[in-house]
Amino acid sequence: MPNSNMTGHVDAYLSNVSINYIQSQEMFIADKVFPIVPVQKAADIFLTYPRGYFFRDQVKERPLGGESPRMDFKTGKDSYFCIEEGLSSDLDDRERANAVAPYDPEKSRILALTQQHLIHRDRRWSDAYFKSGIWTTELQGVNTTPGANQFLQFDNADSDPVDTIDSYRDHVLELTGFEPNVMVCGRKAFRKLKNHPAILDLIKYSGKGIITADLLAQIFNVQKFLVPGGIHNTAAETEADNGGEAFEFIVPKSDILLCYAAPNAALDQPSAGYTFSWRGLLGNQAWEAVVNRGRAERAHSDWFEVRMAFDIKKVAGDLGVFFKDVVE
Repeated sequence: MPNSNMTGHVDAYLSNVSINYIQSQEMFIADKVFPIVPVQKAADIFLTYPRGYFFRDQVKERPLGGESPRMDFKTGKDSYFCIEEGLSSDLDDRERANAVAPYDPEKSRILALTQQHLIHRDRRWSDAYFKSGIWTTELQGVNTTPGANQFLQFDNADSDPVDTIDSYRDHVLELTGFEPNVMVCGRKAFRKLKNHPAILDLIKYSGKGIITADLLAQIFNVQKFLVPGGIHNTAAETEADNGGEAFEFIVPKSDILLCYAAPNAALDQPSAGYTFSWRGLLGNQAWEAVVNRGRAERAHSDWFEVRMAFDIKKVAGDLGVFFKDVVE
């Protein structure tokens, strides 16, 4: 029996539709925090640099007629593994024939497939970075009398969010030599910070009536203050009702991540995390989306597939601080 599926091909136009859709989705976080490193292989080893060798003072006087002292320098190793992931949808000839402008059945499928990838990508990001047990320094919010590795939750009027964040910025700087420059704040934590008395007191003479993420970036002295808002439906699909509805934020809404992200992708630069984009397989769009299409003659349908290939990797645990349960 002949194969009913003809060879597919990359559709540049639909790939651009998908990429433009990705770039317009400000609620998703995975492409906004850590640099993207293009790689040619699915898996490989990269070097790590133990911070002790860079910050130990080994400079000494050079003796007359002698050589300068030599410094110790060692590197470690870590690895990444990119996974190709995809999702496809079929378009029957009958649906295409019945389509009436402005409805575009091809474009609608690409946008739906891309939306699924955005959700999946943010879920992978959240699982890699935004939970307990990931970072060297982790703090637990409590509503009264904080002890070791605890802080007073920010919805308590007696708390001091700015001083708390500042103290752990200094902690990371003292531990690593790099000052955190990114703050990822869950939606509920963001809402409480905007109305915190200490924050409102800081801006009362500034003439700024609305507290935005950009203003909080200035207050907390970070280059990026990011508030993820992507959602997903956690209800299982069933044949009877086509799936229930149980929507929630992908990134937990009551936590905060403070971290240092290298400004540019370079594996000899420390960074809390990196994203490895398998461009050796999917080209420059591996982190975004590649759209393939083909024809299934026996099914009288066209098929469309959106693919990505990447790995999301924590690189330096000392460069991140995770604040758990910032608010109740």
